Amino acid sequence: MDVLWEDKYFKNFDERTLDVSAIKNMKSVNIFLMIFLSVITFGIYPVYWFYNKSKEVNGLYPIRKISNKFLNFFLFFFIIDPGINIIDYLQRALINETVIKLSSNIIGFMLLFWVFFIRNRMNAIIGAKPSDQQWFKGVLTFFFNLFYIQHKINKLNENKFKS
Repeated sequence: MDVLWEDKYFKNFDERTLDVSAIKNMKSVNIFLMIFLSVITFGIYPVYWFYNKSKEVNGLYPIRKISNKFLNFFLFFFIIDPGINIIDYLQRALINETVIKLSSNIIGFMLLFWVFFIRNRMNAIIGAKPSDQQWFKGVLTFFFNLFYIQHKINKLNENKFKS
């Protein structure tokens, strides 16, 4: 049998037991503060949040870590994307518009993958089932990204879910 289904976090849903105490040490952050920081840092704060949350999740779930290669690959594109745009602006058409769009699209897709990496591991760590209120939902994760993940962490830390 695949190792994925043998460890205690990625069991079949029927075998999972809910235990939100595993994330009690994850920091609660005000969502409005996150939005404010995201705006005033021109999108740098969300990368900082993703990076820190990945490290926390990796510490709680060392069996299926979010790869450092993935993090480094993302950071590479995140750093070169503004550079590509600045060079294009200064040199006017030095860089093909397709390269600019490709770089931005890679960043967007990687952020989406990244938030789902965190979401899946959070569900596994707390042992949530799709029928549980504590379950990190896919559609909400897709639309609200880091803000939804942090909201769920805040609620779990405040114990605002019915048992």
